Amino acid sequence: MPSALPQQYRTHIRLYVQETGAEQGFLSGGSCEIRGYAIANGQRSNVSVDLPEKTNFAGENGGLGRIVLDVTSVTRFLPTNFTGVFYEEGNATTGDRYFTNASVDWNTAPQEWANGNPWWFSQAVANDQNFKGHLRWQVA
Repeated sequence: MPSALPQQYRTHIRLYVQETGAEQGFLSGGSCEIRGYAIANGQRSNVSVDLPEKTNFAGENGGLGRIVLDVTSVTRFLPTNFTGVFYEEGNATTGDRYFTNASVDWNTAPQEWANGNPWWFSQAVANDQNFKGHLRWQVA
């Protein structure tokens, strides 16, 4: 009799920019340099996109905004642990401004987060609430 295969999980991870604020510094222009990454199952996927400053993308993707990273990880036994990080790239005088920095570790995360429904964390830059982003995931 063949043995049952271990449970397989597909963890779909997306990073969204909902809104951009104003660039800082005397060299600010009309765009924001959005940088970041997602790490899932030991693999890092980078984000590097320039978006117009002071722009709200909430009209896209059911209100979450502009998708700038889309990653799927397939694992067995448990969904993959993952991290998502976003920041508006600064310069030598202003520094980077982080507006998404979140992780899910399935050893401590609520198991309902793997129930097939979409889940997300929403965050903003502390000193400019116009920079908003979301780390969204769905486990199937």
